[in-house]
Amino acid sequence: KQELIDYLKKQIDICDGYLDTIQSDLQEINFGGRMAGKTYLANEIMKNATAKKCYQDILSKMEGLK
Repeated sequence: KQELIDYLKKQIDICDGYLDTIQSDLQEINFGGRMAGKTYLANEIMKNATAKKCYQDILSKMEGLK
């Protein structure tokens, strides 16, 4: 059980790191570059935000079972 909790926390950290990186990269990319990669970036942000939410939901249920 503790291994799963540790895994979920690690996955949440990975998602957070990815989302932070994308957001800081977006600030550095010029407007034309952002528009060109808009769909890809939006999909990646949504995918990581959704994954983070799922991991958090599972983690909260696991921690509730303690």
